[in-house]
Amino acid sequence: MPDWRRIRSGLTTEPARPAAIRDHPNAHWFAVGTVCIGAFMGQLDASIVTLAFPALEQEFRASIGAVTWVGLTYLLVLVALVTAVGRLADMVGRKLLYTYGFAVFIVGSALCGFAPNLVMLDVFRGLQAIGAAMLQANSVAIIYLAMPPDNLGRGIGIQGAAQALGLALGPTVGGLLVAAGGWASWAWRSAGSSSRARETWPAAPSSTGGGSPCSSRRWWRCSPGSRWATTPAGLPR
Repeated sequence: MPDWRRIRSGLTTEPARPAAIRDHPNAHWFAVGTVCIGAFMGQLDASIVTLAFPALEQEFRASIGAVTWVGLTYLLVLVALVTAVGRLADMVGRKLLYTYGFAVFIVGSALCGFAPNLVMLDVFRGLQAIGAAMLQANSVAIIYLAMPPDNLGRGIGIQGAAQALGLALGPTVGGLLVAAGGWASWAWRSAGSSSRARETWPAAPSSTGGGSPCSSRRWWRCSPGSRWATTPAGLPR
């Protein structure tokens, strides 16, 4: 019989960083690099479908108005959820949600490539945006946990530059992928790139402190107020 308690603990507890990363003098920059990958991918996929609209019109025999919702769905879900996901991360752990955000983003991206019709493509883009919201909502908070005060502004600036670069490159990358491999190629590329990027998550610091009563495995029993009150104890481990 599987040990469900251990399985649940593994799924709901933030792992600490490996000692080799935690004790490295540039550990805070490793965290910034990890966050920048998520920020770049989230914004890249916000604009990557723009030049795929003509191919989607032809593939699904739909109007340009219907095809536009492939892009709008992603943006609407991302904007609607980013604040709520950030608040949830305060309660359950930023690194935990950031890690699961990569998983949701990868699944959503892969499903976009399998979409049998335009409606399902919109649904899968919404799922992809949920993962992106989990990444975006935690980016600056993770940098704040990881960076020393004198480098905090620089770290946040680099993260912002990664977001801007992803948004700017989206149409170019999407157009090249569609020209080379068809309308679904951008979805497969997003899934593959995110799968490799997810391997960098150990570099992110844990956001739960060992002395906090809300950093235990039973975080779901803590109220939002008590979780927020213990945040200062959540220094990077």
